Amino acid sequence: MDKEEQIIMDLSKDIKIPYSYDVAIRTALNKKRKPNIMLLIRNVIIWIVSALSVLCGSFGVYAATGGEINGIPAFEWLGINFSSSYVDYKQEVKETTTTYNKTSVELVGTLASDYVTVLEFDVKLSEEDKQYLRLGETVYTEQDDIDLEKSLKQIEEDYQRSLENVDEMYSNTEDKDAAQQMKDDRKDQYVLQKKYAEERIEEFKKYINTIQLGFNKESIDGEIDFFENFPHSKDNIILDGEEIWCRNYENVVKVSDNEYKVYHVFLLTDDDLKGKTSYNITLKNNIIANNAQLKHGEDTQHEGFSLANTPNNARRIDIEGEFSVDVSKDKILADSNIIKLTDKKASYKNVTQEIEEISINPIQTIIRTKTIITGVASNKRYDYEDEIQNPLWVEFNITDENGNELKASSFETKKILTKGDGTVEEWYPGDIDGMSKYSNGTFELTEYIIVENNNTNKMKITTSFPAPSKEGNGEKYHTLAPIEIDLT
Repeated sequence: MDKEEQIIMDLSKDIKIPYSYDVAIRTALNKKRKPNIMLLIRNVIIWIVSALSVLCGSFGVYAATGGEINGIPAFEWLGINFSSSYVDYKQEVKETTTTYNKTSVELVGTLASDYVTVLEFDVKLSEEDKQYLRLGETVYTEQDDIDLEKSLKQIEEDYQRSLENVDEMYSNTEDKDAAQQMKDDRKDQYVLQKKYAEERIEEFKKYINTIQLGFNKESIDGEIDFFENFPHSKDNIILDGEEIWCRNYENVVKVSDNEYKVYHVFLLTDDDLKGKTSYNITLKNNIIANNAQLKHGEDTQHEGFSLANTPNNARRIDIEGEFSVDVSKDKILADSNIIKLTDKKASYKNVTQEIEEISINPIQTIIRTKTIITGVASNKRYDYEDEIQNPLWVEFNITDENGNELKASSFETKKILTKGDGTVEEWYPGDIDGMSKYSNGTFELTEYIIVENNNTNKMKITTSFPAPSKEGNGEKYHTLAPIEIDLT
C-alpha cells in the first residue's frame, strides 16, 4: 500500500468527517475530469490541522458569488444558467422584510419548478454592520499567524513523539530497516501537515469577505461554535410546518458596498414535497454572516478554489422576524413536458444505472436517476479493481443529438444501504464512507441532474464511476454504455 492510500485509510479509521465535508469532497472532485487523490488528502488534512472548510471546484457548497443577466440569476458556479424565462415565471412577494437596526433583508420573489425552488432577497446593510462583517476585507487576520505558530509547534511535538514511539516499538528487535521505514513514513506525514498548515495562511490572503444568509439557526448563547453557528454547516427550512434539511445553494450579487442581491436555491425532491405542487416555506431565526470569495483577478494553484470561511474571520448578525411565503410550481408545470421512463438502463458489472424521469420546463431540464450497486462490502471501500463499491461520486456526461456536451450538474439526494442481513441504513447524500460495517450489501442512489435548456430533441446520458486506483496516482474510470432518450 502506498503512502497516499495509507493516509486515507488512517484518516477513515480515526476520524468521522462531518456531512458538509463529505459534500465538499464530492463537489470538489466532481469539477475535475482527472482529479488527483492528493487533492482530497490535502483538504482533509487542512480540515484536521486548521478546522477549516476548504472547498475545491467552481462553487462553494453553501455560498458563492456570481452575476446577474437582466434580472436572471446566473448560476455559473453550478455550470448552468436559468433560461430567460426566469423573469416570466418569477412571482413577486410583498411585505416580507426583516430588520436588524438599520440593516434590512427583504424577500422580493420566488420561483418553483420540479426540484428547484428559488427565493430572491434584497439585502441592505448599515455602514456599521458592513464594517462588523468585514465586507471587502481579507479573511486573513493577525490571529491566523498566531494560530499558525501554535499549530506548527504542535505538529513538531507530535512528530517527535511519533519517532520516540517507533524507537520504543523496535527497541527489542534488530529490524532496523522496518523501523527506519516507519520513521520515513512519519516524516512524510509531518512534512505534509507542516506544508499545508503554512500554505493555508497564504490562501487566506487571497480571499475577501462577501455576505451570506443562513436560516433557522439556533440562537447564540455564550461562546460561538464556528461549525454550528454559521450558514455553511447546517441550513434548514420549515416546509409546511415541518423542519427539514435540503440542499441549499446561494448566489450573491454585489449591487454596491452596502447592498446585495441574494438568490437561494432549495433543491426539494419528490420525497420532500410528498407530491404537492404548492407549499409554504418558513424561515426564522435567520442570520447574515460573512463569507469568503476570491479576490477579483487573483489566481490560485487549483482553478476555482473557494474558501468557505475561517474561525478567526467569521462574523454573524441575528436578524429579527421571519419569512413565511407560499410557493407554487403549478404555472411552470402547466408548461412542462414530463417524460416517465421504465426501460432506460445501462449496466457495468455490479452497477445498474436507470433514468426514471425527465421534466422539460421553461427554466431548465430536470433528470431523475437511480443507481443500484450490488455486492458491496465495507472492507473493499478502497479496492475498486474488480467491482464498484461506494463510489466517490457518480459523474454524468450529457450530450445533444449532434454530440455537443450540455451544461449540467448532478446532486445525490438519497443514499440507501441494504446490508446482506437485510438491515437498511439511510446515509447522508454524498457520504463516501459512513463508518458502517457491511458485506454483500446493496447501495441505491437517487440523483437529480439539472441541465441547461437547449431545445434539443434527443439526449445521450453517459455515466462514469471514478474510483481511487491501487497505484495511488489518480483515478480509474468505469463508464457505462450511453443511454439515449427521445425528448419529442
